[in-house]
Amino acid sequence: MTSSPVAPPAQMGRPGGTEGAAMSGRVLRAIIISYVGFVASFLSSIVLARALGAEGKGAFSLFQASIATVTVFAGFGIGHGQMYHAAKEPGRLPNFMPNGLIVSLVLGGGSAALYFLAGWVFNIQVVATLGWRAVIAGVLCVPVLALLNFQRQYLLVTHEYPLAKVSTALNLASPLFAFALVYLLGRVTVGDLVIAFVATQFACAIVFQILLARRTRIIGPFSPEFARKSARFGMLQYLSDLALALTSRLDFFLVAYLLGKSALGIYSVAVGLAEVVSRLPSELGTMLFPAFASGKVPEGHAAAIVRRVFLMGVVISVLLVLISEPLVLLLYGNRFSEAVVAFRWLLLATVAWSTIFVTWNHASAGGRPGAGIPIFGAAAALDAVLCFVLIPRLGVLGASLAAAASYWLAALLFMRLFCRRERCTMRDTLIPKLVDVQWLIRQVQVLANGMKRGLVGSRTTI
Repeated sequence: MTSSPVAPPAQMGRPGGTEGAAMSGRVLRAIIISYVGFVASFLSSIVLARALGAEGKGAFSLFQASIATVTVFAGFGIGHGQMYHAAKEPGRLPNFMPNGLIVSLVLGGGSAALYFLAGWVFNIQVVATLGWRAVIAGVLCVPVLALLNFQRQYLLVTHEYPLAKVSTALNLASPLFAFALVYLLGRVTVGDLVIAFVATQFACAIVFQILLARRTRIIGPFSPEFARKSARFGMLQYLSDLALALTSRLDFFLVAYLLGKSALGIYSVAVGLAEVVSRLPSELGTMLFPAFASGKVPEGHAAAIVRRVFLMGVVISVLLVLISEPLVLLLYGNRFSEAVVAFRWLLLATVAWSTIFVTWNHASAGGRPGAGIPIFGAAAALDAVLCFVLIPRLGVLGASLAAAASYWLAALLFMRLFCRRERCTMRDTLIPKLVDVQWLIRQVQVLANGMKRGLVGSRTTI
């Protein structure tokens, strides 16, 4: 199977470019599909909060944060290494999934067993709090999540953006239906919901593995050489991802450690709402990585992408701040009223975080996968210090303030690196221009018209 060349983003905006218009349409459809999954995940969060209360929601959020973190730790950055080399050498694609399957089972399964079983045996609080069923579920779930990541990465590097995001959407949406079934059966406990969640991830992985086997006409064997090349790139990516995971999830674990599961349940509500802002740049960043790695993104266009992502983040955050209190109380009830202030400060954090998805992927795909080590490391260190200082004094609000400070530190450091590589200024990447405002208005109009027709047009482009 061969990979089509990456269409430069600048071409995507040219009305006369058939290939660029098609690429633009795929990117937009992919983003909309991913938002469908996000909405389903958001609804799941509401169901969990109302069914389990703050303490139960906190326990379930702790399980999800644990398996997500272990999955990142278990990957050793090999997935990004495979994407990087496959984008440059499409002949490596037949080895992509065979290598990914072995890595998922061996490294994912081994790391999960080591973490959860050791935590249970030695009664480490973060693991022991979950209960034995969640521990077993975690050991089984991590390799499946790792495989799902490889499947999506394969689809991204072959420019199957909508299908990659269908995988993400199903991954996020299917638990909602499983939770509803558990609720109808009258078994609403944290343990039962964890089992339902893991079952849906298994189902998603099986479905997409079958789909990939049918769509991919050439499947090669496991390639030790490809694994070594991917690991060399991936090790620096891995260390950066570890620092990224600490930056993005350290506050979760410290809230649980310092305040308990009920406070974590409240904080997880604030985090889930704030992720509305960062969802678009997160999905966009994953699709931009292969384009950046191919070296075909025109000079100057990357700065416009960052500027427009930042503009969207600011606009969405302002709108959410205005409706933050009624939004939280309407969706989650008065039991979660403490999440309102935390949510507002997290919106400030996610505006910064949204730019990182572009600037970090730009640095990594440009051959600097280790750039995240000092930057995310510094942000994680700042987050830890501020959490220990602020959480005992301010509760979950302290965690939000710590996250905001650490995210902005990382964003500004990545922005400085980005500006050096792109030979532009901070003003070029952060201050919106009239053309950006006009672009945003135009995209809203195109999207609204496309949704009315039930068909998304292909004129939208970053």
